[in-house]
Amino acid sequence: MKAEYIDLTDVGTTREVLSSEPPRAVRAAVLAAAVVVAVVAVFLGFLKIEETQSAVGAVTSDEPVRAVMAASSGIVARVEAGDGATVAPGEAVVVLETDQLGDRRDQVASEQRRNEDTLEGYRRLRAAADLGTNPFDPAAESLFYYELEKYREELAKAEAAAQIDYETNVSSEVAARASLTASEASVAKLGKREEELNRLAQTIRSGTAFSSADSYCQALYQSYRAGRPKPGGDNAGVTAAYDADFIVQVETQIASVDAQRDEYGKEISALRAQLEATSTPTVSEPRSYVTAQFMLSISSAEQQLHQRQVELSLEASSLDFEIARATLAAPVAGVVDLTLSLREGDRVEAGQEVFLVVPEGGGSVRAQVAMRPEMAVNLAEGSEITCELPEIPGLGTNGTRCRVDRIAAAARATEEGQAYYVVDLRVETPAAARADSTAPSVVPGVPVTVTVATRQVTVLRWLGEKVGLVDKP
Repeated sequence: MKAEYIDLTDVGTTREVLSSEPPRAVRAAVLAAAVVVAVVAVFLGFLKIEETQSAVGAVTSDEPVRAVMAASSGIVARVEAGDGATVAPGEAVVVLETDQLGDRRDQVASEQRRNEDTLEGYRRLRAAADLGTNPFDPAAESLFYYELEKYREELAKAEAAAQIDYETNVSSEVAARASLTASEASVAKLGKREEELNRLAQTIRSGTAFSSADSYCQALYQSYRAGRPKPGGDNAGVTAAYDADFIVQVETQIASVDAQRDEYGKEISALRAQLEATSTPTVSEPRSYVTAQFMLSISSAEQQLHQRQVELSLEASSLDFEIARATLAAPVAGVVDLTLSLREGDRVEAGQEVFLVVPEGGGSVRAQVAMRPEMAVNLAEGSEITCELPEIPGLGTNGTRCRVDRIAAAARATEEGQAYYVVDLRVETPAAARADSTAPSVVPGVPVTVTVATRQVTVLRWLGEKVGLVDKP
């Protein structure tokens, strides 16, 4: 390969090289670039940008969310108000099956009506004893018709026979005294029950434990405990209302028991009067003896019916109470938030939270956010800032605005010593979002993100702070 060498004569001396000038086009380009840099530097020296910071909070409510528990176990019959539905106070939300309870309640009511009709028949029978005719229909009122006929047959036999069997008299008197003894025992039992019911009401008022030998009162207390919401926190008002309602139920039963005791007292007085009026028959007074026996038999039958009515009344009160508890209603006006995804046929247990009612706030949504001091210092009551509710369609990144309601007067501090202010906001929801019935309910706890402008700074200063040439204030 042939070697090639540079001819130094073609290069020129150092002075010639240094004294040479670049082409005109290059010099013009360099000058233009310098001018552009200078203009940009001046522009950036005056151009300002806005720095923002974000904070995350949560939706709150002016009123506590009301949790509704199942007072008793049961099967869901209907869901009257679905998730997100608006309800009025007392409006049914979930209804448990009460078919068996309702059927039994109808049976009890039917038997009570029949017993009342029978008692009315006995009162008419008593009044008809001295009549010469029989006022009862032998087809529709056969019991009383034939009782009166039998009584008159006995009177006829008594007129014909001077002597009445002594043992029959003794047997009737013994039966009447047994009925009297049973009635007095029932009065005593009702008295004890009234004492236990009064003690139960006092126990609920004082919040102490209750134990009773009366199985009915003990079962009533267990029912109260099973359906009682957990005390404390936001449930304080719900628990107090539940206790008050239950005390009213207990006091109603106390009044019923007291009325039953009075009724028993009247019947006992009538039995004693009849026993005192009854004496060993003689030949001269067979009619008085037969009439006394007849009246005693009526009193004994009436007493048994009254005792049965007492039992039915207590059972009816218990059934009414259970049926009423099967309807889970909204305690306040608001929006339903179903805790459980319920369908017809699902089972709920006593004491289980079934749904929440978020009290209405007049169409507004409120939120609370913890902000750093540099954010809070730029705000005042009434200030408008950008906010987002990412979990709610229509309230996400679409320019939703929040208005400041209140800023805490004093700062608080986290465990790490970071200062912050609590700021209350009102979310101004767009009309389209409010009209969207398919959107999830805005309930307390839904996250809220707010953005606040903290300062304005020139671009040059901002760049200088970023690269460390300028200290941040």
